Amino acid sequence: MFADLRCSPSCARAGVHGTVSICPPDCFQYKGTLDVFYKIIRQEGVTRLWRGTNAGLAVAVPTVGIYLPCYDIFRDWFENFAAQNAPSMTPYAPSLAGSLSRSLACTACYPIELARTRMQAFKDFTRGKYAPGVWKTLVDVLSNVKTSENMKNVQSYRALWTGLGAQLARDVPFSAIC
Repeated sequence: MFADLRCSPSCARAGVHGTVSICPPDCFQYKGTLDVFYKIIRQEGVTRLWRGTNAGLAVAVPTVGIYLPCYDIFRDWFENFAAQNAPSMTPYAPSLAGSLSRSLACTACYPIELARTRMQAFKDFTRGKYAPGVWKTLVDVLSNVKTSENMKNVQSYRALWTGLGAQLARDVPFSAIC
């Protein structure tokens, strides 16, 4: 009758199969934004709607703090360079500055973005227990990498930028257009 979908202990519609709590399939099928809010609040509580907010702010603040001043600096530099060497290229200065600034900001802040993604993916139904924070998540990522025998210590830090290419592919064209 129920699909083998693990359910929150607080779900009122959960069935029990042996020692595992399972939910009917419609618990994980959403019919709209309000349905998502209703099911999250019912299954996990109101506070779970803000899960990951601290991590989101931890990555947004330094990213914007790097992006905005770099954009101004690069745009001025590109405009001055184009005005002296290739006046027809001057209109492209904002696009180049946006691309370069976003690339720099994303690369510098990606370890925090990685921690944010892992924190938001972490799901714990234990009441009174908090998910690990940004710092603990980063330390856990590094400790997992350092324990691998096949990598040198300097190369192990590269794991902090795993997935950067996908973020650059998403963010850089947007910044170039804007």
